[in-house]
Amino acid sequence: MNLIEEVQLGISNSEWDLYTKARYLYLKSCECFTYDHSYYYRDMSSIRELFDKKIDLENVTDNKVICGSWATQVYLPLLDLIGIKGKLLGTETGHQYVSYLINDLEIKAD
Repeated sequence: MNLIEEVQLGISNSEWDLYTKARYLYLKSCECFTYDHSYYYRDMSSIRELFDKKIDLENVTDNKVICGSWATQVYLPLLDLIGIKGKLLGTETGHQYVSYLINDLEIKAD
């Protein structure tokens, strides 16, 4: 699946404001990806694989993510498509999520 093409098509045919576009990207990413619960059952030596896993948004073949990979490799790049510069919050080994501003309103996406 080419997620970039799908979201560009969804956004291009709309007159949505920036907030609605960001919300659409969030919901679309949640529709396409699911949390990889194997994170809880892996040993420490194989957990790094989840953190290092690369996601190609133009060729999504695996829909399992953890918070950090969703934030950095899915939602932040999607926000960038609509001109929003988000930032990653959290720590590398703890929970990670995205924060961004729209009209001075801070939005946190998890």
